[in-house]
Amino acid sequence: MTQDPWLTKRLAYLRGLKAPNDQQRLLLMLADKPDLAADDARKLAALVRAEKASERALKARAEAARVINADEAA
Repeated sequence: MTQDPWLTKRLAYLRGLKAPNDQQRLLLMLADKPDLAADDARKLAALVRAEKASERALKARAEAARVINADEAA
């Protein structure tokens, strides 16, 4: 399941975390399973979508903070 370059990079990042959350731990566990049942594949797909959304939200918060800081500096 790790043919996706984004997922490969994200899994490496998650493995490096000291304390991944429950969702991230489940994502790691399912991604490491060699044979996924249909139910597990559906869960993995949902977790990947959630992790991508989390990453986008983090980037959006950082951009908003940059805009606010730029306005305060001006």
